[in-house]
Amino acid sequence: MRMAQSIPKTPQALASEIHIKALDNSTCFLLLEGDFDLRFWETRLNPHDLRPVECGGKPAVLATLNQLQGQVVLQRVFGLVDADFDRVLNRAKPPRVVYTDEADLETSLLLLQCSLPAQMNMERLLAATVDADKKRTFEQHKGCSLVEHVRRTALQFGVLRLLNEQQGWCVSFEKFSVLNSQWFDRGELTLRIPDLHRAFIAKLKEVGHGIELQQLSDLIQSCEQHGWFSSWQLVQGHDLLAVLATLMNSELLRRSSGRQQVSETSLQRDLLLMHWHDLQTCRMVRDLSAAVPAGQRCFHT
Repeated sequence: MRMAQSIPKTPQALASEIHIKALDNSTCFLLLEGDFDLRFWETRLNPHDLRPVECGGKPAVLATLNQLQGQVVLQRVFGLVDADFDRVLNRAKPPRVVYTDEADLETSLLLLQCSLPAQMNMERLLAATVDADKKRTFEQHKGCSLVEHVRRTALQFGVLRLLNEQQGWCVSFEKFSVLNSQWFDRGELTLRIPDLHRAFIAKLKEVGHGIELQQLSDLIQSCEQHGWFSSWQLVQGHDLLAVLATLMNSELLRRSSGRQQVSETSLQRDLLLMHWHDLQTCRMVRDLSAAVPAGQRCFHT
C-alpha cells in the first residue's frame, strides 16, 4: 500500500511513520517528491520489497532521510529525487539518494529512447498530433528540428532558473510563465529573448537586486561557455511541458482535424503509460536496483 498524503507531513512525521511501519515487515521505502512521481512509480514498484512514500518536495525527501540518521531503519530507506541543477553546479549527491536521469522525471521520460517505434519519446508524442508537412515547413523556416526548437525555447527559461538558484536571487517563477505573451509569440511559436530578459530584470528589481541587462547577459554567456547550452541539462519539465503543449495545439503545426487539445496534464498522463521495456534503459532504474539490499526486487518484471 502506498503512503500518499493530501496534506504535506513534516519530515519528523514521515520519519516516525516509516519507523512504525518498518517494525513488522522487511519492506524498503522509496521517498518521492510529489504526486506525479508517486503515480508513475507506484504501479512499477514491487510493493512487497519497496513501498513508495510521497514527501511533498525534494527538501522534504532529504530532510526525512536526515531525520532517520542513526536509526537502523535507514538502511531500508532511499530517496529518488529530481537532479535539478545539482550536477551542473557540482553539488555532492546526498547518501541514499538516486537522481533522475535528466533535471526531473518529466524531462527524463520525454527524452527516453523508445523501442517501438525507435525514437525519442517526445518525438513519438509530437508525431501523434503534429502534421508532417507543417512540421517540415516549420523546421525549414527555423533551421532546426522541431525537438531542437523545443529545447532551445525551454532552455532560455532554464538558464534563468539556474542563475536564480546559483546567485541566490530568490525570484519566484510561479507566475513567470514561458508562454507569457509579453515575450512569447504564439503566432510564430518563438520566444522574444530580449523581452524575456528585460522582464526578468524587472522581477529582480522587485526583490531588491539591481542587476543591469549587460550583467545578466554576461552571466548567461558564462553558462553558454560552460557548454550547458548544447545539451538538455538546464531544461526543466515545467517549461518543457508548457512549450510542448503549446506547439502541439498551434495551428502552425497541428493536424487540421481529428485531434483533441493537448495540455500539460494530458502529456503527463501519456508519460504515465511508458513501457517498462523502455524504462529499463534509465540510469535511475539501474541505480535504484543497485542500491537496495541483495535479494530485494524493486520492480515488477
